[in-house]
Amino acid sequence: MSAHRHKKGFTLLEITLSIGLLAILSVIALPVYRSFQLNTESANTSTIVAQSMRRASALSRAGQDDTTWGVNVQPGTVTVFRGASYATRDTTYDEDFDIPSNVSVSGLSEVVFDALTGNSASTGVLTLTDVNGGVKTVTVNENGMVEY
Repeated sequence: MSAHRHKKGFTLLEITLSIGLLAILSVIALPVYRSFQLNTESANTSTIVAQSMRRASALSRAGQDDTTWGVNVQPGTVTVFRGASYATRDTTYDEDFDIPSNVSVSGLSEVVFDALTGNSASTGVLTLTDVNGGVKTVTVNENGMVEY
């Protein structure tokens, strides 16, 4: 029989070094993850806005309810609406989508598409900016084409 018995386990030094290494990796990884998350949110928001505009255009071209359809974009919300303007819309047909609070909206805020043609008198660029300065744009032309 051996006089020495080996104890299994970790020393305090090994545990401290492991925790320190995890802390250093976390400090490096968290800002990268946060930047990735913000970029993804602004990309998702531009997709939501563009798809909402395309939906309103398609509803107008299809003659849905024999009226015009439009989109209103405000901080925090994108609304697909039925009617000639957001102010005079029929709220029972509203389709609302959330915009993250860390994405700001500027530029074109309301687009209405003509019934049957899908054309739009409201043309221009809607700009979405995240808190890191990342910018995404959604463009609408007079033919009702939406690009992002």
